[in-house]
Amino acid sequence: MNFILNPGALDTNRKGRLTLLQVIGLVPWVLFGAFVFAPGAGMFGWFIYSQITQTFEGNLLFGLIFSVGFGSILIWFGYIIGGKLLIDMILGRVLQIDGQGLKFSSAGGTSGGKSYYYSVGEINFPIPSYSTYKRLHDANIVRAYYLPRSKTLVNLESNYLQPSTSRGFNRLEKAEREARK
Repeated sequence: MNFILNPGALDTNRKGRLTLLQVIGLVPWVLFGAFVFAPGAGMFGWFIYSQITQTFEGNLLFGLIFSVGFGSILIWFGYIIGGKLLIDMILGRVLQIDGQGLKFSSAGGTSGGKSYYYSVGEINFPIPSYSTYKRLHDANIVRAYYLPRSKTLVNLESNYLQPSTSRGFNRLEKAEREARK
């Protein structure tokens, strides 16, 4: 069975690039990261400004913990959620990995929710949507196309091996044969 997650983008992903539609589809995650990042940067900036202008009235330790500490945490989460993805989108570089495809889920701790993943080779890709997770299947050999910093899965194809010689040997068999020589 041949399976391609995003057939319209496959040729562009094979060339190591993102399509415009893929970039547009990633924008909500970048905006979500920005909404987390911006208040943290504002809190951090406010504290520095208030120290420079000496307008901060109150406990300096409280200001450090709340403004700098909490602000830094928000900045970090904003970077993790949307910053890495934004850098990946700007660079537009798509990497690929071949390996066995396995889907799995894990319990979400105290919240009771589940997190969904698809593993290819040694990389576990988070799958944000259950509907996408349902479309995936375990496969012997798949090729995953992903963004390098955020490890966002952008495309997936199974049964990508094509005959490479007139005798019908596929690339894997040919590589194994050359390795034995």
